[in-house]
Amino acid sequence: KSFPNDRQYLGRVLGPTQGEAGNMMAQWVLKSNGRVVPKRTVRPLTTAELHSETEKKKRAIFDELIQRRHGSAINPPKYAADFTEDAWVPYQDDFEEPFDVPEIEDAVDAHGNLINQQPAYDTIINCEVALQLGDEVVNGKVTQRTIGADGRTVGTYNDNPFLNTVLYDVEFPDGQVKEYSANTIAENMITQVDSEGYSLALMEGIVGHKKDEDIAVPKSDGYVITKSGQQRRRQTTQ
Repeated sequence: KSFPNDRQYLGRVLGPTQGEAGNMMAQWVLKSNGRVVPKRTVRPLTTAELHSETEKKKRAIFDELIQRRHGSAINPPKYAADFTEDAWVPYQDDFEEPFDVPEIEDAVDAHGNLINQQPAYDTIINCEVALQLGDEVVNGKVTQRTIGADGRTVGTYNDNPFLNTVLYDVEFPDGQVKEYSANTIAENMITQVDSEGYSLALMEGIVGHKKDEDIAVPKSDGYVITKSGQQRRRQTTQ
């Protein structure tokens, strides 16, 4: 029984997941059954555990189980012909419940042909992008694909965003809803972020400025003379 302490298992840390699964602080851990799972709560062995004969036997059994399943550098494993990879294990720990994005299959007819031209999962919907609205550039949110009078989506879908001509409804802060093509939205999104995906804000110049004479420190009081005679900039929050 683990109560009141957490249940602990022997494993081998393989390295950080780097955001590939679960929390950014999670580590890939090799379990005794040969499966690699992401875990955020791990700890190294204590000095007493490293020198304990009982713990040494546990580590020897762990290594034997791993070698029996995955082999070694000298003796690779002999997998059966019908070997299949283990199912994906969603991330979970003491603080987070397991979460996995379900696979969405595209709808097809009786002959196996796609009913819709677009994939079931559309990455443009719910994106925020700055678009030209009249004489101004305003941030809007893509809400849905535009539906024509015949009840079908407007435009032709393509995996390349610049060739995708499907129309989308974009809602702006004032409540207006405008139609924009996918390639127009994609072009604006790409031009508004850097190589790492962060948005950019460009400023041509400072038009003017003002200050409160009762609070602002004048340039004449911007420096102080230290005991050693050196001139230092005055540290202030004003």
